[in-house]
Amino acid sequence: MKKILIMIFALTTTNAATAGDCSSDDSIVDVALKTEALSTLVQAVVKADLVEFLDGNRSLTVFAPTNEAFDATAKEL
Repeated sequence: MKKILIMIFALTTTNAATAGDCSSDDSIVDVALKTEALSTLVQAVVKADLVEFLDGNRSLTVFAPTNEAFDATAKEL
């Protein structure tokens, strides 16, 4: 259930970061690790054991909340 909630949160958060210096060969995990503004999301993905699912080159689209979005949401709770 936690995995589903994290993914729903990731898909419904409107604040986004741009993934600066990434190539088309980078996996979602590679992009997230290179983007400082996504460090909270990286921690959540690791904790939810979703790294293997998101790693590799597949056609996936991820709307990734920034650290700022996580902080703002936490303040509202």
